[in-house]
Amino acid sequence: MSLRKNSCITLILAILLIFVTNFKIGHAQTLSQPMIGTITGINAGTERIIEMLQEDETSKDEHKSAETEGDNPGITTESNEIEIFYPPSEPQINSNYSDKNQDIETFNETTTDKIEIEQIKNNCDLEKQQIDKKINHTKIITAVSGGVLKVDTDNGGEIKNKISGADIGFVRELKTSSGKLLVGGIVDYNHNSYDSDFKDVDGKGNSNALTVGVIAKQSRHDGVYYEGSIRLGRAKTSLDADNLQINRNKFDIHYEKSAPVYAGHAKLGKIIKLNEKETADIYGIYAFSHQDHMNFELPDSENCRLSSIDSNRLKVGCRMTTKVKNGKIYYGLSYQYEAKASVKARHNDVEISSADGKGSSGVLELGYKLSAGKDNTVNVDLNASGFVGQQKGFIFQAQLLKSI
Repeated sequence: MSLRKNSCITLILAILLIFVTNFKIGHAQTLSQPMIGTITGINAGTERIIEMLQEDETSKDEHKSAETEGDNPGITTESNEIEIFYPPSEPQINSNYSDKNQDIETFNETTTDKIEIEQIKNNCDLEKQQIDKKINHTKIITAVSGGVLKVDTDNGGEIKNKISGADIGFVRELKTSSGKLLVGGIVDYNHNSYDSDFKDVDGKGNSNALTVGVIAKQSRHDGVYYEGSIRLGRAKTSLDADNLQINRNKFDIHYEKSAPVYAGHAKLGKIIKLNEKETADIYGIYAFSHQDHMNFELPDSENCRLSSIDSNRLKVGCRMTTKVKNGKIYYGLSYQYEAKASVKARHNDVEISSADGKGSSGVLELGYKLSAGKDNTVNVDLNASGFVGQQKGFIFQAQLLKSI
């Protein structure tokens, strides 16, 4: 009888402990979720940079046609290499002429030939310089984006993110034996206003992140390309929450803290030419981001600590592009999996909450690229993306690229 009584008491205590723990964590979850909101905004910046690098890819034949632009017959571009054939610089005078008048006439003709040859050389050099300028030039890139993304967390909570951001950067385009190389720098800014809902607790806050970094992309004539970016910076995160219950005490929480962040991506893809007007871009992306831990104090002067958060995302998809007058229309579908986006909150070295934004999402995109200016030196890209699944919402983006 005593054994049964002890077992019942143990079971009751276990149930009460689970209830109290869940009740305590249920309210404190609001502490963890803002960092997921911050990292969501930083990830939106990475997506914006990926789209900035998604410039018009051209086939090998299009590269050749660009390089052979002009009517100068002294330039050939076999195998995408520029070769200039110069006529002999010293035309030979026939030494068998005995008649002086004939020699004088031949000399005059030869002098005229020399002048024409020099003109051909100068034209060839000028044409080559113009081609080199088209192949090796600098582009200024700017982009802005905005939208709303709702992120579901593993504890049943939801974070509504109102995201906006902007980028400015440059890339240097260099001709290589296999295609072209883009290298450059980027400055990325992201702002996120989030609303964290969990049961009867509502938390609101903002995050601002500024990062700087480098970007690079190699495109080959066979359509294969690979690219990457890395950015470093700092993010500021704030939270306002009322009646937040921690260890049976209720607090009105307000904190505003900053922490180092870094982010980047790697992408591999291949563009397949379907016909004269359509191409298919099949790609895979790995993107990552990190925000360091933050410490803050509760109103009772006790310390709380938010752990660092890492985001690791995998994305595969396909984009179809169709040429139209003065530009291109594109649409695509992709699958995105957030492998990890977890954060924990600790109060006096005791874990009181955790949240994880991992899960799968589907992304549908639609966009239009417009080319304008002399030699199409100005390019505008308008893009809209819709998300379903673990992330729900939409993001709009506008991009301007200017060759100088």
